Amino acid sequence: MNNGLMFTRNSDDGSFDFRKSTASSYDLKVEQFDLGHFLDNQQLGVVDGFLFVSGRAFSSSNLEFTLIEGEVNRFDFMDYSYSNITISDSKMMDNSFDGIITIDDPNICLNYSGIVDFKNDLHFDFHAEIEQAQLDQLNLLPTSSTEYVLSTIIDVDMIGVDMNTFKGNLNLQNLFFDENTDGELKTLRVPLLDFSIARSKKEDVFKIKSDILDADLIGKIHFNHIGEGFQKQFKNILPSLLSIEQGKKSTKISDNFSFNLKVKNAKDVLEIFLPEVGIAANTTLNGAYFEEKDNFYINLNSDWVHYNDLSFNRIALNQRMNQDSLHGLL
Repeated sequence: MNNGLMFTRNSDDGSFDFRKSTASSYDLKVEQFDLGHFLDNQQLGVVDGFLFVSGRAFSSSNLEFTLIEGEVNRFDFMDYSYSNITISDSKMMDNSFDGIITIDDPNICLNYSGIVDFKNDLHFDFHAEIEQAQLDQLNLLPTSSTEYVLSTIIDVDMIGVDMNTFKGNLNLQNLFFDENTDGELKTLRVPLLDFSIARSKKEDVFKIKSDILDADLIGKIHFNHIGEGFQKQFKNILPSLLSIEQGKKSTKISDNFSFNLKVKNAKDVLEIFLPEVGIAANTTLNGAYFEEKDNFYINLNSDWVHYNDLSFNRIALNQRMNQDSLHGLL
């Protein structure tokens, strides 16, 4: 519903400029609009709110918004209705959103500022502060007798199309994650976590640095292909135990990389996500995979690893696998 937008025609290209009106309530009002049905997306639902806007209209399907401000009373996502959403100092131009969004919902408080660019490669460049996100109530984690609460500060600068092309940095600060099951509270605190991806024609470099673990992977890995490569590797050794459909072999795609991982303090994260597992601090895992040569090796060193009632102490594992043989030393 238009509540008094002012339009001015541009004689040079026939477009129309529109300016924020002097109306005290809104320029555009959205009432119970079923966005999920409109976009054929089952994760979305009803949108309800009002906006002040300025910009330029080249056609009914080609609009630039140089200013977007307003309130969204309801926004449905994953069968949860978010409320009290404020949009300020925002714009939407050339398939790019740049602005500030705050959410003061009973189950999440969020302050967001930054850019999401949808042109060609996706580009996420934003800062977000999340306070007391009740993940189970938001339907972001399974609803049960367990409550999950997340708070953190996120800085993201990533560009790409998918996991095979994304590059950039993701930084988490002061992450708190609480799991409360029938009054039994488990808390994970991560003061700082840095994740980065750097890419070149020769190799890609993935790095994680945190108080939980440090890890890096260097080489070339194709996430939609790596499973097929590992299956082929094990089929060479255990042909009677693995049955893999034979199809056209992927051309010019091979995974070749090395990796290193050092566990620092994984106690809290394991108690929440893998309570049956325990891993000693300073445990190291490293190795490499060269698909072109059908070679895979892995080295594990740990003071101890626990799994349920089983305990393994003073572990030094060296495993080698090639096209037709498996060698191990423990």
